[in-house]
Amino acid sequence: MTFDPLDGSSIIDTNGAVGSIFAIWKRNPEQESLDGYTMNDIVGSALSTYGSRTSIVVYNAKDKRVDELTLQKKNDTFVWIETQKDIKVRP
Repeated sequence: MTFDPLDGSSIIDTNGAVGSIFAIWKRNPEQESLDGYTMNDIVGSALSTYGSRTSIVVYNAKDKRVDELTLQKKNDTFVWIETQKDIKVRP
């Protein structure tokens, strides 16, 4: 797993968007580092943003799908709501 736990931390004082970036790599037991790995070796990844709207965009290699979930308050509990399903980027 690789991650940047607080991407954008240098602009927190300006109230800019900050978030976290994660990638989960298929493990090769013969390798001790990520040298030689490519994006094709990623089995999952996520990008989250924090602020007035907290959301996470998740990729799952098994389903080959990208979904967005947004944290929302329902009654006295916070829950993740799927706000966009199977996101595609036009070529």
